Amino acid sequence: MIAAHLAAALVCAWWLHRGEQTTFALLRTLSTAADRTVHRLLAFFAVRPAAPLGPCAPR
Repeated sequence: MIAAHLAAALVCAWWLHRGEQTTFALLRTLSTAADRTVHRLLAFFAVRPAAPLGPCAPR
């Protein structure tokens, strides 16, 4: 009976370890996609400086 419980514990540990790796890989992928989207939005809505008007005329 102890061997069955140890085998089940090892299977569960292996399963959880693989699931944890997969979860973190998925979170890294989602954060990269969100980061790119935010950067694109910021670049689209960025305020660009106006072109210089040139030298001022004397008064």
